[in-house]
Amino acid sequence: MTDNHSLIERAARRLAGRGGVTPLPPPGADPGAAPGSAPGSAPGRLVSVDPERLKALGVITADTCDSRLAEEMRVVKRRLMRRLRRQTVAPARDGHVPGVVTVSSARPREGKSTFALNLALSLALDDKVDTLLVDADLLHPRLFAMLALDPAAGVADVLRDPSLDPAALLCRDERLGLSLLDAGRDARATAEQFAAGKMRAMVERLARPSRDRLIIVDTAPLLMHTGALTLAQCAEQTVLVVEANRTEQSEVQTAIDLLDGTGNVSLVLNKVPADNSTEALREAYCYY
Repeated sequence: MTDNHSLIERAARRLAGRGGVTPLPPPGADPGAAPGSAPGSAPGRLVSVDPERLKALGVITADTCDSRLAEEMRVVKRRLMRRLRRQTVAPARDGHVPGVVTVSSARPREGKSTFALNLALSLALDDKVDTLLVDADLLHPRLFAMLALDPAAGVADVLRDPSLDPAALLCRDERLGLSLLDAGRDARATAEQFAAGKMRAMVERLARPSRDRLIIVDTAPLLMHTGALTLAQCAEQTVLVVEANRTEQSEVQTAIDLLDGTGNVSLVLNKVPADNSTEALREAYCYY
């Protein structure tokens, strides 16, 4: 185990040398309001996530916009929003699809799925941004289970049958203002036959209908499946979640090496002890 403060500093210096990291302003600073738009209508089925389920998960809700967690997510997302180009729905010249953010980690159980959910909820509830949350962790899909939603056709189904329209498979919670795409049926089996070209085509199709949509993609851990790297290569931004007091420095460095050349990479230190001071929050997100 290594000290996570020094771990993040070293990782940030490695990325800074590649032009991929920008310092995050401290909490309380005004990094600029996140652009937003009212959510647009989308095909698919309507769902309703139980508010009590969200409370049990400890994630952001409409009633917790003034909480410490909500403020932490504002610090993260506003810096993220400033770095997103979001000028066109067409693929950028560098090969990245505008408005697509992947969330990954080096290893399992670092909290990436919960972070992706909180980021999506914060964007949808706090900023009224048209947000789509995609479960693309085909090894261990869990977003729909976390939200107590019935499994649905999704990513794996589109990869097996590209003729399917992914927009028609979206689920929408109007109260939350959030759209969701499940990992789909037989996701783990599909992961073993992962096709990079098909995944990129699906991401482009999801981004095409609205230039104002932000797509948050929860991927497999980088050290567990090549699909995470494929998604990072077509995303406009990649967030690497690092668990405090658990992730080894060598694992973070290996993940960063894999992401070399993918473009904007951001690091977030997750699961910082709740009794830490505001200064600890600053340290947790000092390199983003």
